[in-house]
Amino acid sequence: MLFGESYVCADCKPAFLQRVREGGGLAHNLRYASFGLRFVALLLDGVIGLVVGLLINIIFRVSLVPDPAHPFAVFLSLATLLDFLFGISYYVFFLTAYGATLGKMAVGVKIVTADGGPISFGRAVARYFCTGFLEPFTLGIGYLIALFDDQNRTLHDRICGTRAIATR
Repeated sequence: MLFGESYVCADCKPAFLQRVREGGGLAHNLRYASFGLRFVALLLDGVIGLVVGLLINIIFRVSLVPDPAHPFAVFLSLATLLDFLFGISYYVFFLTAYGATLGKMAVGVKIVTADGGPISFGRAVARYFCTGFLEPFTLGIGYLIALFDDQNRTLHDRICGTRAIATR
């Protein structure tokens, strides 16, 4: 639905109207991050995750030599668990504390709710699972949706009710 210069989805309409009644800024003040900025941020965060994942695997493969009573698979499972815990901790901590991961900060992108507010812990966790587990099933099409959306929203933005805005 169009309100002035702002498009507001049906789910966001009550919060949007309440913000307008309270004299708050309108959503059209948000500058949505471009697909290119979001892609570069994704690459940077991917490099950070790759480096940490490699370090975890090197530590477990070099320093922890399995003894015959414990099969090597136990160490790989532990490395996978630690890699997962790092991923979710990194993503959720930075999104809830700063509104952006290190990659997003580097390119000037911040994740906010539809009305421009900070995202909650629950939304950050939901975004992590959508990007890490749902997006691969769409073969990247969930990211490409941003190219055709007036607010540059991806599939995980639509599911979680978030927006990526440019801070610079």
